[in-house]
Amino acid sequence: MGCHLPLWYCVYPFNFYSVPTNSPYFLVLNFDDIINSESRAICRYVCEKYIDKGNRGLYGTNTLAKASIDQWLEAEGQSFNPSTSTLVFQLAFASRMKIKQDQGLIKQSEGKLAKVLMEESA
Repeated sequence: MGCHLPLWYCVYPFNFYSVPTNSPYFLVLNFDDIINSESRAICRYVCEKYIDKGNRGLYGTNTLAKASIDQWLEAEGQSFNPSTSTLVFQLAFASRMKIKQDQGLIKQSEGKLAKVLMEESA
């Protein structure tokens, strides 16, 4: 099942970790003449703007459901993303980019993630 949306975008090849996210080469979406590169905001926008083109309940079907989804997106962005993004880079991409893995940073990020997971399960 496909979903075709009338979105204009460009993809440029670049080294993700050497280009600042506010550079013109970073993935962005033009929201009715407003440029946005924040992935969670892009997801919300697409879900709302094109609700009739796909899964209608993906971003919630009422304001309470949407608020709950926003709460979890915010929790992910603030709690999980800092440690997991470091781990993903160090464990999956550093060696491919011929960068030595920083074992201290890996251990530190694992500790931060373990703390977050323990808080979430309590």
